Amino acid sequence: MSLFSKQELYCQICGILFETDFMSYDGIVCGKECGQERHWRRTLSILGKDYYPDSRKKDYYPEPMK
Repeated sequence: MSLFSKQELYCQICGILFETDFMSYDGIVCGKECGQERHWRRTLSILGKDYYPDSRKKDYYPEPMK
């Protein structure tokens, strides 16, 4: 048994089921785009602002989970 076992989790941004080893993209999002979106949402929450899409990115806007 390895130190980091693989598990299936739901992505916190887009909601898809993915297999993770808890070593990449904080282990709670499925990929780079969702990782960037998570950091953007965290930045907004620290600033106390409501969610709005990052204007620096034009090609990826996942739907917020409800």
